[in-house]
Amino acid sequence: METVCDEKKLKVIFLPFLSTSHIIPIVDIARLFAMHDDVDVTIITSHHPSSCRVVPRFHQSRFVSWSFHQDPHADAAANLGIPRLMFLGGSYLSHSAQHSLKKYAPHHLEMTRLQKKKSYGSLFDTFYDLEGTYQEHYKTVTGTKTWSLGPVSLWVNQDASDKAGRGYAKEEGWLKWLKSKPEKSVLYVSFGSMSKFPSSQLVEIAQALEESGHSFMWVVKNRDEGDDRFLEEFEKRVKASNKGYLIWGWAPQLLILENSAIGGLVTHCGWNTIMEGVTAGLPMATWPLFAEQFFNEKPVVDVLKIGVAVGAKEWRPWNDFGKEVVKKEDIGKAIALLMGSGEESAEMRRKAVVLATAAKTAIQVGGSSHTNMLGLIQELKSLRFEGNCLP
Repeated sequence: METVCDEKKLKVIFLPFLSTSHIIPIVDIARLFAMHDDVDVTIITSHHPSSCRVVPRFHQSRFVSWSFHQDPHADAAANLGIPRLMFLGGSYLSHSAQHSLKKYAPHHLEMTRLQKKKSYGSLFDTFYDLEGTYQEHYKTVTGTKTWSLGPVSLWVNQDASDKAGRGYAKEEGWLKWLKSKPEKSVLYVSFGSMSKFPSSQLVEIAQALEESGHSFMWVVKNRDEGDDRFLEEFEKRVKASNKGYLIWGWAPQLLILENSAIGGLVTHCGWNTIMEGVTAGLPMATWPLFAEQFFNEKPVVDVLKIGVAVGAKEWRPWNDFGKEVVKKEDIGKAIALLMGSGEESAEMRRKAVVLATAAKTAIQVGGSSHTNMLGLIQELKSLRFEGNCLP
């Protein structure tokens, strides 16, 4: 995200990473800026390079390619006198941990990824009551400016049409099914847009859900590698019993989670989903897979105590099936605790509701995120240095 100074309006240009899970919060943040009359917002995306000719086979180094292929936006923005802000998807905890790893790396490598040090500051989709301790730690150890603006989905998605527009599932089916269910009785299961499972793991998930005794809604990715034809039979069976509902592809998750029938969710610990779950006041069963997701699991389960770990241990690349298969017995135990009626289950739900209230307070006038947003805009507008916006 880059800002250009203007005598009348603050012009803000957003350059999102082209992945659905990244574009959604970036668009939400852009809408936050656009809510102010004295701010002009532009979102720039590129067309999918489907027409580009590429070699059929090549060797990929996953260790350094991500860092070396970043465009030098920081240097370009600095040369033009434009303040550059980075939106860092994920939590303050995960980025603090990554900072510590870089600090104690055995060898020095100067990579474009590290240009965030040259940026004016960073934006996070979180709020102070959720991550205040980690936010203060991050500011201290990095020595950079940072603003927590979340939950960004809560600011700008106030009506059902906004929430429904974040998914592709036809409303008639799933909404009618949810309306037939008692309050807090349905388990929502989703592993995000990039997760992959082998058929053996899908079988364990399906059996655990069917044997749990709870109604469930499972968002299943459109056909992956492997044989998942058994899911079609599974879908027919749970549809006939009215115990389950499968959504294939991308679901309107924000709208679904706020439905009164949803009582908990199983999540891969992607930060977008965690924030949406917190906003909806739902306890979670955590199943991290890749990227920073194992870091994201920790505060949910160990600090905030609004979740229970399924037991996943293996970190893997996002496009890899991995070798670990979590058994149905472990999945079932997590579901039983998440959706149960015991004291521990009730306490998780109580804490989740308290946190949801704090999330809503954060974006109201005088709340931490609301105050941060106003302060950020005023600070960007005040940057006037000899016709440029950077000192």
